[in-house]
Amino acid sequence: MLLVVRVASTAAALRHVHAGALHSPVVWGPALVIAWYGTAAAAVPACVLLLTRSGAADGFLVGHLVTTLALAALGFSLLAAFLSRSPVAAVRDAGLVTMGAAVVKVLVDASVLDGIERVGAYLGVGLTLLVLGARYGRRLSTSQVPGRAA
Repeated sequence: MLLVVRVASTAAALRHVHAGALHSPVVWGPALVIAWYGTAAAAVPACVLLLTRSGAADGFLVGHLVTTLALAALGFSLLAAFLSRSPVAAVRDAGLVTMGAAVVKVLVDASVLDGIERVGAYLGVGLTLLVLGARYGRRLSTSQVPGRAA
């Protein structure tokens, strides 16, 4: 649920922000860092409270899995917004930086997470990267590139 709220709020915020304000990393850099820490600060304690009390799973590990998937979803939403309609290069840059952070988080998770949480982190980020690669390839194949025959 947190993941859906995070992605929806990011998409809504991008619609209402003046495009000129997003051109500078001075503007979107701190916002990304706050979003990353906010995601971790919300996901890990929520999973600890929900799952550890019930004894179903280790809430700390699941919280880190949710954080990794939320980073990948945030990066995906930014890059998908750029690929579909946004001419602002800063949206692309923010998405690439966020996906890079998700990949680094997966590498950290490889040493921290166990079992199904590790598999979920790898699958979630890997499938996100595959979908983004396919969409980007489709966009390149349909766009007119100077010097390339159609």
